[in-house]
Amino acid sequence: MKFTNEQTENLSFGKGSNKKFKELATIRVKMISKYLKRLGKLSNKTNYKYTTKELDKIFEYLDSELNECKRQYKHSIKQEN
Repeated sequence: MKFTNEQTENLSFGKGSNKKFKELATIRVKMISKYLKRLGKLSNKTNYKYTTKELDKIFEYLDSELNECKRQYKHSIKQEN
């Protein structure tokens, strides 16, 4: 799923969310989006040489990091209940 600039500018975390969380989450999501776009620009085979194996390593690592982040949030939510 690709987010437009408008979507990242209008991130909404709903009522009752901590103001500081919303501010920091918005900044960090925008930053991550920016760097993912920059990573995507490396896909131009005219300018860069890479293998499928190298791409697999990159995306396995990014998937792992995202899954760990999700795990941390799920763990925090479970502790609340």
